[in-house]
Amino acid sequence: MVWLNVMNFQNGSRVALGLIIVSSALVVHAATELTQSGALLSGAFAPMISPASVGAAEPRLTVDVTGRVYLSWLEPLGGGGSSFRFSALGSNQWGTPRTIGEGPKLLANSADFPALFITKDGMMAAHWLERGQGRASYGIKLRTSRDQGRTWTDAVTPHRDGTASEHGFVSFFEAPGTGPGAGLGLVWLDGREMANPSTSAEMTLRSAMVSATGEPGEELVVDGRVCDCCQTSAAATDAGVVVAYRDRSENEIRDIYVARFEEGRWSTGAPVYADNWEINGCPVNGPAIAARGQSVAVAWFVGVNDTPKTQLAFSTDGGRTFGAPVRIDSGTTLGRVGVTLLADGHALVSWIDDVGAKARVMVRDVAPDGTLGSPVTIGPISGARTSGFPQLVVSGQRVVAAWTHVQRGAPTRISIATAMLLR
Repeated sequence: MVWLNVMNFQNGSRVALGLIIVSSALVVHAATELTQSGALLSGAFAPMISPASVGAAEPRLTVDVTGRVYLSWLEPLGGGGSSFRFSALGSNQWGTPRTIGEGPKLLANSADFPALFITKDGMMAAHWLERGQGRASYGIKLRTSRDQGRTWTDAVTPHRDGTASEHGFVSFFEAPGTGPGAGLGLVWLDGREMANPSTSAEMTLRSAMVSATGEPGEELVVDGRVCDCCQTSAAATDAGVVVAYRDRSENEIRDIYVARFEEGRWSTGAPVYADNWEINGCPVNGPAIAARGQSVAVAWFVGVNDTPKTQLAFSTDGGRTFGAPVRIDSGTTLGRVGVTLLADGHALVSWIDDVGAKARVMVRDVAPDGTLGSPVTIGPISGARTSGFPQLVVSGQRVVAAWTHVQRGAPTRISIATAMLLR
């Protein structure tokens, strides 16, 4: 069974519309996958000890320009609230965790999670969410560090509307060049229009650049009507930045779009592919994007005709156009995708397959011409929403994956697995 959570907004609050249930008779055996994994990996994924404490959740992975891997996460505080922490990966183990921010207002959400980003010159940028005054109100907090996370600037808010509404689903980016449109920036979903009863109550996608001292600049509207609670994703090409997100048409078509940021301006959003998925609610299942030079890969989940699929499409012109998508999953999927581009142009795509009563984090490589490598199991995962969105990065030949381990009757914890690429 595949359970697809669908959300909508009523009077400014998310309301569960129900579940789409899709059955499948497909069964894939792990032993078969292991015999097929040799073309991609030198061996199976091996577990790694997590630096996070028991009760931690919402892991995010990022890699700096030197290839160093960083893990960030949320963990509960003893007196209530949460602590946002991170650790850097050494040769075989994680370093001592450091705290970015903590307090009773930090929002823990399996779909809308904090993140750490490192620019090419070594500046760290981190964001998290804090609860506001209203029931459905929360905002973005941003701070930066120039000493590898030992000290941080005071937290600032990139949105200045002051409304009791939702602001989240952030993606950092670093735009190439030296002009006013270059450097660190971020995009986010912004619900300010939904707080005004005189407007059409649209969720918007907005952006801002961030100065070298951590101050956010002018806000720009990227798209004036987007899906309410699907993650965004951003990547830099050699000409600019491409952001992927789930659009929302007047007819409730919620396909994956991209917008390009070049020379300080955003292009009009355009579909990666016309799935024409009409759904009266948010599937809480955003896209993932990766770029290298002018090559761009976008992975996403779609459920047209109650048939869930995980798909991938390539662009060779910096995200201006995309080829036809290829299906990635093994026949039944929960989506929750990740993607990275390898040096040889192949995309490494992760997703959750739901086979019978068990869900698994999966990965496979896809050639630029759409040729699929064999699927490989990273590890078991709960299909519950609280297991969040698995993370996948590559540093040199090392592949690192992380996800929230959920077990009934036990506190959450972060699972980490690693493997080595053969190429």
